[in-house]
Amino acid sequence: MSRLRNKAATSVVPKGVACLQGNCFLFDETGFGMGFWAFEEINAPPGEIHILDDGDELVIFSDTMGEPGADEPVWSGHIQLMEPSSLEDSIFHIKADQRGIDALTWLKWFVGRHPAKLIATVHEDTGKWL
Repeated sequence: MSRLRNKAATSVVPKGVACLQGNCFLFDETGFGMGFWAFEEINAPPGEIHILDDGDELVIFSDTMGEPGADEPVWSGHIQLMEPSSLEDSIFHIKADQRGIDALTWLKWFVGRHPAKLIATVHEDTGKWL
């Protein structure tokens, strides 16, 4: 299993897995009536996103770009979603909370589109990440 060691080290990424750079954000498309935690890769075509699911490995960084500590992780781990969300009845209509972190702190990082890394499995046939 891959792990990001620290800011100075590169990640150990096994074959068939990609370490993607991008932003975490709250995906809330009209018609769903529910908000989902999502990741958007920096170099992906517009509209190509990954809805986070249990088991995904994510690292979220501070959003203080250019300041000391900007590349420091504020959270890292595997996604473990709990339904229903404590924010389900809020204006955001969130589907699930991340286990082990305050829901409002998590929401702040995603609404703020914090920089993030996603460790994703790459599909053997298409070369695209799952």
